[in-house]
Amino acid sequence: MSFNKRQQRLANYGISRKRYKELCAFCEQYPEWLTEIASASALPPGSLSEHQAARLARLKEKVAMVEKAAQDTEADLKGYLVLSACYNCSYVYLHMCKGLAMSERAFSDKRRLFFFHLSQMHY
Repeated sequence: MSFNKRQQRLANYGISRKRYKELCAFCEQYPEWLTEIASASALPPGSLSEHQAARLARLKEKVAMVEKAAQDTEADLKGYLVLSACYNCSYVYLHMCKGLAMSERAFSDKRRLFFFHLSQMHY
């Protein structure tokens, strides 16, 4: 088995390769959740069934979980962490187009810390 620095750093947070993939897949659903919440919010009050209302509540909890993990990591980086983890935006894009003012290594460390916080909250 070859040595992988990223996996080693994730292991320092108690996150296995499979757990990391699971957390990434969880985060990648974030845009879909926001879309579904927005479309349900546009409906007239009382038009949702009990099942739909329960699903909407679960989606709001998941969105809040991702946002809280980003906030707990570092409030100033919350938007960048969400873009990186949930929208697959690269460091280069965040740095060049969105104005992220930190090194790639430092941001990667914060991203791993974000996944640690999310892992603690996510079952």
